[in-house]
Amino acid sequence: MNDTCIFVGDPSSSSQFEDITLLNPRGRPTIAGGTKPFIEVNAQKTRLFNVAARLPFSGGTFGTYVQVDDDQAFLLDGLDYVLGGGVRCDSTFCGPVVSRPVHSMCFQQWGGSRI
Repeated sequence: MNDTCIFVGDPSSSSQFEDITLLNPRGRPTIAGGTKPFIEVNAQKTRLFNVAARLPFSGGTFGTYVQVDDDQAFLLDGLDYVLGGGVRCDSTFCGPVVSRPVHSMCFQQWGGSRI
């Protein structure tokens, strides 16, 4: 299934969930040429500690490790991208390790500033 591995919150409203902590999440990309995130956040006051990937299966990739759609108090403490690699970067797609989509609520509220 080509989809986000861990979705924190609710896809339609970031105010539905708050104060969520994930400790040591580990992901293994299994979709060859995948572009979906390992973890996607659309909640409030989310904390991620020690995020890491495992070695991918047969060309498996993520589009990004962490994608923050809307979280006014997001915290990322520790991200090891060396353990497993796995973020896709080729001639047609090159994903960042951490991203915030341009269409996110944060982007609108901050007047277009970027991470």
